[in-house]
Amino acid sequence: NVRQDNYGTPYSVVYNISQDDVEQFTQEFRLDNGQSDSSITWMVGVFYLTDDHERIDEREILTFDSFLATTGDATTNNSTDSLGLFGQVNFELSDRLDLAVGGRYSKDEKDFDVYHEVNGFLNDIFIDPEETPISASAKENWDNISGSVSLTYRLNDSMMIYGLVSQGYKSGGFNGEPYTEEAATIPFDEETSLNIEAGAKMDLLDDRLRLNISVFDLTYDDLQVGGVLDSGTPIIENASGADVFGVELEATWLVTDYLTLMGSYANLDAEYNGHIADEDVSGNRTATSPEWTATLAALLEFPLANGSTLGFRADYRGRSDVYETPTEGRLRPGEDIYGALASWDSPENTWRLVVWGRNLTDEAEIVSVAPGGVLEQNPTGYGPPRTYGVTVRYNF
Repeated sequence: NVRQDNYGTPYSVVYNISQDDVEQFTQEFRLDNGQSDSSITWMVGVFYLTDDHERIDEREILTFDSFLATTGDATTNNSTDSLGLFGQVNFELSDRLDLAVGGRYSKDEKDFDVYHEVNGFLNDIFIDPEETPISASAKENWDNISGSVSLTYRLNDSMMIYGLVSQGYKSGGFNGEPYTEEAATIPFDEETSLNIEAGAKMDLLDDRLRLNISVFDLTYDDLQVGGVLDSGTPIIENASGADVFGVELEATWLVTDYLTLMGSYANLDAEYNGHIADEDVSGNRTATSPEWTATLAALLEFPLANGSTLGFRADYRGRSDVYETPTEGRLRPGEDIYGALASWDSPENTWRLVVWGRNLTDEAEIVSVAPGGVLEQNPTGYGPPRTYGVTVRYNF
């Protein structure tokens, strides 16, 4: 059970109370010849999932005033059955060249029941349903065949390159708080994607530098995006699609026997194409997608004369700003988070002592922003402020 104050004042302005009851079963079986010496290896499998989810939501608005008090009650039942049949064949074309071909058949069936009722003075202003009560049932199924093909070539014992083409699929579904009985029976569509990727993995400088590079072009059709109704109720809608081009770098460098540098960098050019509902969002950056993310860490470890080890680490992670919505209407600023620690490990690693500090510059790191409606603020989740401490560990 969850009771959430969506306004953050001493008064009962907007409260959400929710209760979830979930039963789930999932099973997967696989069969392969991976232990054989054959130049052709294969794997086949079957996946099954059944999920029953009942959710009871209550919304209380201005209940401190008997005249303005408004309540909304919604009960939803979602039942899902999913089946997947999949397989992959790997061909060793030569000592250096491998080909892998895979495929999957997916079938999803969903049953949805909803009852939504609103009572009170402000039900036409602050609660979404244009009809009340709403009582509806719906059923829909989706199926999809997806596949992948990859080529891997080993240039030498320390370097390989690869190319990959793969498809993705996510089933459709129903929104939990529809505003009319007709809307309750109309599902959002399944999402599909096509990814074209190439990259290289290599060990350089006498295996002291490990470098991984990948470049990908990802195309989405009927991309499922989060939206919000006037009351702050989250919904899922389909965008016409999105185009994402990205580059990722990852490196680990053993500079000396004692000093190691590690880092990663990703750059994304991600834009919607077409519409979401009736709004043209073509060219807008996709929601919550930073243009860049980066990490960097330096680790210095050296042994002491008594067999123990002294270590120091400094690290950084950051990202550019992101838009919270597809309309680019709300911007979450970029962040730079720094941390450091000093450690001592006893001989044979029996004891470990660490003095650490995180978010040393006390950055107000925003990790989540929930949608808000007419009365509601945007509930915002923050990462920890500047924190520091001492950790002692003993290994038995």
